[in-house]
Amino acid sequence: MVFRFLICRYVHLQLDAFLDSRLSPRVRRRVARHIDTCPACYQAYARQRDLRRDLQATVPLVGRGAPPDFDRMWSAIRTELPRPQPRQTQFRYGLVMLLLVMALIVPLTMGNHDLTRTVPEHPMPQTDASTQTPDRITEPDIIVTLTSSPAQQTPPTLPEPDFSR
Repeated sequence: MVFRFLICRYVHLQLDAFLDSRLSPRVRRRVARHIDTCPACYQAYARQRDLRRDLQATVPLVGRGAPPDFDRMWSAIRTELPRPQPRQTQFRYGLVMLLLVMALIVPLTMGNHDLTRTVPEHPMPQTDASTQTPDRITEPDIIVTLTSSPAQQTPPTLPEPDFSR
């Protein structure tokens, strides 16, 4: 399969020299034998042969008779040339990208403080007043501490967030 592809490629490259009879007799026989057995190469050979015949019949007629009208030819060529596309499409893509970036940045800059809020600190443990010793001992003071019973004790909670900002 690959070998046949390479042979076909070689024959296609040799078609001009084959039609001009510029090949050596040995190479010419090989190319002719392949053209006889390969339908795709035969079609390429027939197209090339017919094109050469048409050109040989029409090219000698160029320049005979009236001189060519180059201005008319150039105007016809200009009408067939593709027109350059306006740069508005590039401007539109740039505008769309700018609007997209703005839509993503505006919530960060206009009053959305939830993104910059600090993490609340942990509560500090409370100290018991009964463990403190008085500076001087003159009279016995009665130190009363109010402690809640273990049944009524509640676990510590985080402070409530302040939404007034």
